[in-house]
Amino acid sequence: MVSEDIIINLTPQLINGAFLLITTIITGIFSLIAVGKFPKVHPTGKLKLIIKIVSIIMIIMLIVGLGLFLAPVVYGLTHRPSLSITSPANGAVVGMEQQIGGVATNTPEGSKVWVAIRVGDRYYPQSEPRIDNEGRWTCNARFGGVDDGGLVFDIIALFANREAQIALTENSEFLVFPPLGTTDYVKITVTRETYTTAPKSTPSPTASSKPSITITAPANNAKVDMYEWISGTSQNIPNGQELWIVVKVDGLYFPHKVETINTDGTWKQNVQIGQKDEGDKSFELIAVLANSVAQATTQEWYKNPYDLQNLPAGMTQHSTITVTRRGTLEKSPAEPSVTITSPANNNAVNMQEWISGTSQNIPNGYQLWIVVHEGNLYFPMVDRVQINTDGTWRYSTTIGKEDDHEKTFDIIAVLANSAAQATTQEWYKNPYDLQNLPAGMTQHSTITVTRL
Repeated sequence: MVSEDIIINLTPQLINGAFLLITTIITGIFSLIAVGKFPKVHPTGKLKLIIKIVSIIMIIMLIVGLGLFLAPVVYGLTHRPSLSITSPANGAVVGMEQQIGGVATNTPEGSKVWVAIRVGDRYYPQSEPRIDNEGRWTCNARFGGVDDGGLVFDIIALFANREAQIALTENSEFLVFPPLGTTDYVKITVTRETYTTAPKSTPSPTASSKPSITITAPANNAKVDMYEWISGTSQNIPNGQELWIVVKVDGLYFPHKVETINTDGTWKQNVQIGQKDEGDKSFELIAVLANSVAQATTQEWYKNPYDLQNLPAGMTQHSTITVTRRGTLEKSPAEPSVTITSPANNNAVNMQEWISGTSQNIPNGYQLWIVVHEGNLYFPMVDRVQINTDGTWRYSTTIGKEDDHEKTFDIIAVLANSAAQATTQEWYKNPYDLQNLPAGMTQHSTITVTRL
């Protein structure tokens, strides 16, 4: 921690110092006179008694003055401002949006805790932290964009007086930092997480070889959960083609890309099979190869889902099984559960609001996201929700714009598969009117709130 020296108001200290000096001199003179040691002055009788009394009074005044002089120094030493960052740890890897937390004690009068992020030669102030009665503070911070994985960032927490608070509020970035009016600050360094998918490795086909795809699990006619691992084998996948699993139900098709194929041709992909209320239904699981045309069509479908009544042109069917979703009484204990617990439904909220909740059994490869819905548009938050080991979570959410007072919004907790994650990241690069939840996002909990 880098801390300024204690700044003491010098005016009363100079007065106290002058008082002490004069008192000390007078007390010394009267004391010498009282004991007969002052040259050429030898009082007797009542005068000698008066001088002794005055000497005692001056000694008392000297002690009081010394106390007044030392009191601010002692107070400053015992009430020294202290500021720390407790989360994340120094050197940690962080997401694109991450909650920052710490502890502040003895905050200087008129000052507030503030957080800024530094990357390169630029400093970016974040939202003002929330602080509780025990000095624990938290705020949500943004670490670059989707493509900034691997960059090193500094997190800086500081005490800012009113002048510094105005500067931090009115400026979105700084070249010189910290601004005037900061008294203490602490810094840690973190690295941004890189958003990537594992590279796909497939055997190189020969001119005479034909591709072969087989679903090996689950078995044909098996009972399955809403989220199920589909696995299989593959050989001789042509360059430029991708393996996808397509779920078919009620004449509609729902594609899921297989993210990784092992060097021996085996693969495994977690797939969503229907919705929560589709227990006992039958589904077809189709393994297909998709050329570049089919890949482009499917990516567009993920951005703006519609009723896909046929396999996209360029998809070739290779293996099919039929499965049945477990019924209400057969639900697996591993079925995912996500609930928003705060704020309560129909509450009034601020533009920046903490959304918190609980979760259980999030399938591998899926992420929890918060989406704000207003009118006919959806606004996914900037990054996934970080989930604690006990399943609880908390996410600072932006609800509307500054002038959206008294507007009504839906707050939706969703689970997003890898395709939905990729679609959302592309949407952040090139925003457009998102009129539906991206394909691959499943709604699990919704509340309605009204902006203050």
